[in-house]
Amino acid sequence: MNDKGFLYLSSLSFSVIDRCDLPMEEKKSLLYSAYSFFALFEEEILYNPDKILIKNGICFAQETDIDRVPFDCLMVEEGDKKILRYDIGSESCKKFSGVDEPAPNKLGLYDMVYRIVTCSTATDELKAMWYIYFPYIPLTNAPLDHDVYAMLKKVMLTESLYKKVLESKYSDIIYDSIKEMVLGGVDPIVTDWYVEYVEWKNVKTEKGVSREVEKYQKYLAKGDFEYVLKGTEKLLNTFPTDQEILLMNIASRVSLGNQNKRLLEEALLLIDETLRRSPKKKEYFLYYKGLCKMGLGDIDEAKKLFEILDGEYHFELATFMLSALSKYKGEKI
Repeated sequence: MNDKGFLYLSSLSFSVIDRCDLPMEEKKSLLYSAYSFFALFEEEILYNPDKILIKNGICFAQETDIDRVPFDCLMVEEGDKKILRYDIGSESCKKFSGVDEPAPNKLGLYDMVYRIVTCSTATDELKAMWYIYFPYIPLTNAPLDHDVYAMLKKVMLTESLYKKVLESKYSDIIYDSIKEMVLGGVDPIVTDWYVEYVEWKNVKTEKGVSREVEKYQKYLAKGDFEYVLKGTEKLLNTFPTDQEILLMNIASRVSLGNQNKRLLEEALLLIDETLRRSPKKKEYFLYYKGLCKMGLGDIDEAKKLFEILDGEYHFELATFMLSALSKYKGEKI
């Protein structure tokens, strides 16, 4: 799968469990349960287990020169070295390490998540990541423990955590509307888990835009154009006529257009389509159209658009562009 967010969550979880003050038997059980869960989806965790798992005797790794790999082992090559990988409770563990212990007890997956997020060392970052990636739990078809699930929701479904979730770029995997979840046939447990957050992030702020749109506006101001372009593309699938989202999408394309002229051409198509609907912020769309024309080398057409904006709308940014064009007349802008 190679999902960086999922791998990050695994690393956070192992660290939190390792640092908590649980008795060693409970700690190993929780580590083993988490390791088994994450390894279901990320092969990388099997071949290159976290050092915490090796430190706590969950996973083992040793250099070897054998050619035939036992059925309960994995072979990893590191340069000229061959590393044999096996887990606690396996026959190979007893044979190669001398550790003759059964595998720790596995917890139910809902219980596992609850225990991790309520560890004394659990951070808001960890909880936010578990909120984002929680759908992987029902994806395993693990039996739903209703009581534990209710306790988990009480801990996790809070506005303070939603703020942390929204800050994370990884939260972009969450659905953008309730309608999208219902029509998409999303697992009822996942819908129940996400519905409150989806409603919360779509509430309009004092700026008149949703909390999620405001998030992308901040990233646009920071100059993270690729991230804003990707995020607004996703939002436009759900809100295709939202002018604030369209403007951010177009602004990102224009900002990245020097490296990729195709983005400017696509931006022009979006602008022309939007202008046919008489948008409220017509002057901004005209301004970006002028920038697109300029980026594509049509300086005369760009100048005409800026002159319209300067004369009819007294649009300050267009005035600046006209000044720049007059100073560098005849040069390629």
